[in-house]
Amino acid sequence: MARKKKEQKKKKEIPMQVENGEISEEKVPKKIAERENRQLLWFFIIVGVIIASVLISYFYVQSSKTFDLAGAEWIKEKYPDFEIYHGRFPVYWGDQLVHNYNIFLRNDPRKNDIPADIDVSLYPNVIVTQSPEVWECEKSILVSDLLGKTKTMLPMVIGNLTGATTDRELAEERGLPFADCSSESGKTVILVQMAEESSVMTDPNNPDCYIINIGKCEENLKAAEKFMIEVVSQWNNADE
Repeated sequence: MARKKKEQKKKKEIPMQVENGEISEEKVPKKIAERENRQLLWFFIIVGVIIASVLISYFYVQSSKTFDLAGAEWIKEKYPDFEIYHGRFPVYWGDQLVHNYNIFLRNDPRKNDIPADIDVSLYPNVIVTQSPEVWECEKSILVSDLLGKTKTMLPMVIGNLTGATTDRELAEERGLPFADCSSESGKTVILVQMAEESSVMTDPNNPDCYIINIGKCEENLKAAEKFMIEVVSQWNNADE
């Protein structure tokens, strides 16, 4: 009787056939195989979700770095200490493409909410003149440099760029040219001055004089860049 029970017990054991160090699939219980298949399925689902999330995030970040605005194609370029918004736009003479020119800004042009109301028409001779208060701003030199890039931006239009001041005494004291909206004709004047609010406008008495009003020193670059965006936009006949 004891031997019979022992034989029955042995019959319940499932022998595992080992071939080349692996258990034969035919000998694996059905429930275990199904469980392993489910685990494998979930593994691939999780891996797929992770890969999809990474790809979506990557393409979202890349798409946020490039955009179109003011008739130019822009890309956000990152450097160790700062970021640059690099715009590239075509210049046509008639129906012929002359060249692709570049514009570089420190602020995101999409978020530049400085109001602007100008009708751009540039003469070959351009004067950038600033009020004494603007010189006192910490980044006034950067403003002059930025406006100076207008010549680089449109070299086929601007032949000569001159710096000046709106203060006669300061001009005589430092040997600088004097210029304001009323003193020049047949030239493009870009006048940068302090004001209650930042804006870009045309002088009511001189359509060739563009005024960049700076409400506070922190907005001087932003206001100057707004002027440049308007120049590019109108040059390309683009609607921002």
